[in-house]
Amino acid sequence: MTVRELELVEFRNLASARLELGERFTVLWGHNGAGKTNVLEALYLLSTLRSFRTNDLGSLVRGSSTAASVRARGFDERLELPTTLAVQLQRAGNTTRRSAHADDKLVRTAADFYGRLRAVLFTPEDLAVLRESPSQRRQFIDRMLFARERAHIVDVQSYERLLRARNTVLRNEAQSAVEREAMLDTYEAQLADTGARIWSRRAELLELLTPGVHRGFAEIHGGSGPRPHTREAVPELALAYVVHLGEVPPEQRREALASRLR
Repeated sequence: MTVRELELVEFRNLASARLELGERFTVLWGHNGAGKTNVLEALYLLSTLRSFRTNDLGSLVRGSSTAASVRARGFDERLELPTTLAVQLQRAGNTTRRSAHADDKLVRTAADFYGRLRAVLFTPEDLAVLRESPSQRRQFIDRMLFARERAHIVDVQSYERLLRARNTVLRNEAQSAVEREAMLDTYEAQLADTGARIWSRRAELLELLTPGVHRGFAEIHGGSGPRPHTREAVPELALAYVVHLGEVPPEQRREALASRLR
């Protein structure tokens, strides 16, 4: 989807705002605190149903208001039709309810909403991807995949749910050994299936991105030949998804994960 018009009501510090976006790119200019980042946050909310600044959706509702909405109108290139996306936030006390609509129809699951508006966000905080823990890098890769493949969010959510269930069984000493083993076998088989799909998608995405990353890095360094005034060649930069199990062919990943879980 290409957004042509964005409308915000009671969102952050913006009581009401309507923006027409350019066909190629749009530059937001204004004083500090004018709401430039809030506009980007609204677009990100329409893309992912989340904020990139906070987990508290209630803080997105302006002041003492009880509701906020973000609506985008544009064109769906896949369907070759005009389309609209909207997210409403309803705040009551410490609880904030979120609802999403596509073409004025309620979308009931995040998996069905993801991928309609594909957005790539880069902020100074994203440099933590390089500095922080591997989990930060996995989440960064997953955010790209959520916009690319709706099935990926279903698998990630399923994997997290299965992992919590498995850990609960491991902590439950009231069950008999036979019951625990049977439940663990079931959960671990599903974890291996789902985990192998997640692993393969992450690895395939980085492989797909590598040529572009290599070209961009070479351009920054002035080409792939020796650097000016030195005999040293520009180093090559590539992306790879490295896991603790080492290099495992795609067809063997499920079994490798299953063995690790046992």
